[in-house]
Amino acid sequence: MIIGIDIGGTHTDGVLIKNQQIHQTSKVITDQNNLTTSILKVLDNLLLNQDKDQVTRIVFSTTLTTNLIAQKNYPPTGLIMIPGPGLNPDWLKIAAHNWVISGSIDHRGRQVTAFNQEELNQLQAEIQCAGITDLAIVGKFSTRNPVQEKQLTAFLQSSLPDRLRNIQLGHQIAPVLNFPRRVQTTWLNTAVYQEYSKFAASVQRSVLERGITAELFLLKADGGTMPLENGLSAGVETIKSGPAASIMGFLALTGTDNRTSLLLDIGGTTTDIALLIGGIPLFEPEGVQIGNYNTSVRGLLNRSISFGGDSYVYKDQTGNIRLQSKRIGPAAAFGGNTPTLTDALVITKLMSKGDREHAFSAFEQLTENNDPNQIITTARAIIQQFYQIIASEVEKLLNELKQRPVYTIHELLTDSELKPEVVMMIGGPANALLPGIAEFLDLEPVLPRYHHVANALGAALARPTLRETLYADTEQRFYILSGKDEASGKQSINHTQKNNFTLDKAKKILLDYTTSLAVQKQNPVCSDDFVEITFEESFNIVRDYQTRGQIFRLEAQIKPGIISDFTDTFITKTNSTSPLSPERRVKP
Repeated sequence: MIIGIDIGGTHTDGVLIKNQQIHQTSKVITDQNNLTTSILKVLDNLLLNQDKDQVTRIVFSTTLTTNLIAQKNYPPTGLIMIPGPGLNPDWLKIAAHNWVISGSIDHRGRQVTAFNQEELNQLQAEIQCAGITDLAIVGKFSTRNPVQEKQLTAFLQSSLPDRLRNIQLGHQIAPVLNFPRRVQTTWLNTAVYQEYSKFAASVQRSVLERGITAELFLLKADGGTMPLENGLSAGVETIKSGPAASIMGFLALTGTDNRTSLLLDIGGTTTDIALLIGGIPLFEPEGVQIGNYNTSVRGLLNRSISFGGDSYVYKDQTGNIRLQSKRIGPAAAFGGNTPTLTDALVITKLMSKGDREHAFSAFEQLTENNDPNQIITTARAIIQQFYQIIASEVEKLLNELKQRPVYTIHELLTDSELKPEVVMMIGGPANALLPGIAEFLDLEPVLPRYHHVANALGAALARPTLRETLYADTEQRFYILSGKDEASGKQSINHTQKNNFTLDKAKKILLDYTTSLAVQKQNPVCSDDFVEITFEESFNIVRDYQTRGQIFRLEAQIKPGIISDFTDTFITKTNSTSPLSPERRVKP
């Protein structure tokens, strides 16, 4: 049995898959002050009268890291940069305490400038005075040679043995050449480490207390999964885990549709917008942006807006009734006190669940009288506002993508027209909102099965992924593979191999290495077809007007996707769409 749990801003959803079918689902209110409580409620609901020993895999998608960063809910976290010459790093001082120190590694990984001991002693004294316990250390070319990051770590650990409990290094957290992105990614990962560690430990302990020994995984921003314990060193990889879950849910439910599809995930607090091109999701090639931070975290492309089913309705100073981008609480129809978009759906009978009288009562405070017809008209106008907001955001996203290169998981798109043909929707109010939005956008509607728990399904079926790198310098005759210590990771290129060590040779070494790691870790997908090169860079080393060698830098990973055993299990065919019948339409 496989379990998927999506911890959203409003609800925590879960699915139990047994014998390749959804055997049980669960939806509970998310307790933002104690996410573990929400997880355990879902687990208990899913496993009622089930054999817990049969559970082999539990995957979580969570808003924890995203929320920590958005709310800046982390301890004071220091940042030490080793930028070397040619760069003013002042604009990268994003931490509570920032230090820039001398020392440098060149682009080939050679130490050019050693540390100044007097400067190190001053640094140690300032860190001690600042009282911080969490520290990120990032050198400009540390991915080529991490020696100075390691030296600085050793010095601080020996001089402040009881002070620093969490030091993270740029070459380990973000093995990319983009120094600003590596700085921001490493610092964010360091900042969320303490809270994430508490969350992971609590989840592991609680699951074990219930007698469940299944492997625990987290969904990453790129739609792949990693073991829960890996999040202790890579928690930042789970930013935008929720939107990734929705995209993977779409793939699980509609992945065979080869048209250009607009994806809408309507939650209680937010709406996520994404695209599938020929059934393949788009991704951010350089890294995911979160708030004002540009990270190197590889992630699926989506946009989130702060409008959802529980967005509240208010009267502005001019007397106009509007939908606000804020959630105060649940809809009045479901026990809340504030009129919301969901109440408008209940009032207009687009949603059959919920207390319609309470919804009417909440909307009465917005109108000049208690005329039911006026209230219904107001509710319809609110729904139209939501349609217009969605249409505007979709147009904004499409225009943005037309201005820059667009990538799928597999390739750069050069000739695909970014013009959606269908709109697919998941989320609690999807059945109520899809027909009207489809008509408003003039697109064919597709309502997947299990749309109300699609995120949890996407998490459950997401393929485990690995990301590995190779750096080679043929003049110095060595190459380094990530994931290994320096002794075993640095391989020699002998004299006879030097001229034959080509880019293709480097690619084969990295692809074979990544595939072998997948097999060792019992990845369900370990064939060569599922491993791809995601980045390649090569340039000649020229000295005295002669080419002395080449430098290669490559990245490879197992492609994100649905576990092969379930590729077609839950697919919703196009002819299962909801009709745009007259009674389902909302007129302005």
